[in-house]
This record gives sequence, C-alpha cells and structure tokens, in this order.
Amino acid sequence: MQKRYPDLTVLILVPTTALKNQWIEKLVENNITGNISVQVMMGASQREAKCDLLIIDEFHRAAAEIISNIFKIQN
Repeated sequence: MQKRYPDLTVLILVPTTALKNQWIEKLVENNITGNISVQVMMGASQREAKCDLLIIDEFHRAAAEIISNIFKIQN
C-alpha cells in the first residue's frame, strides 16, 4: 500500500502502551514504513489528529465517553 499511496497518513489507536510497543515492533519487523503513527487512545483523545486511514485496535474499549472524543468530526 505504501508504494501505491506514498502520501497516505495512517493513525493506529491502541488502548495501552504495551499494545503500542507491540504494533511498533511488528511494523519494524515487517519493514512497514511511511507516515504511520501509533498512539495510545487516552493521549490521542486530548489532541486533534488527521489521517487518511484510521485503525483502532481493541475497538470495544473505544466506547467510553472520553475516548469517543477521538471520533468527533470537526467542521
């Protein structure tokens, strides 16, 4: 996908630092590079982020009200 869409921005949201480290390790192992950001949900909920592709690991944890702020669309 990085060859086809070199300017693609990817945001991967995870619930814990342990999962963040796991994602980063796997991305490096598989030589997946590009504009990829792996963030813990609680930290991501405190700032605005724009991306072309959003991946949410452990989505069932994203239902909490504070986490739902991540998904609000700004006009």
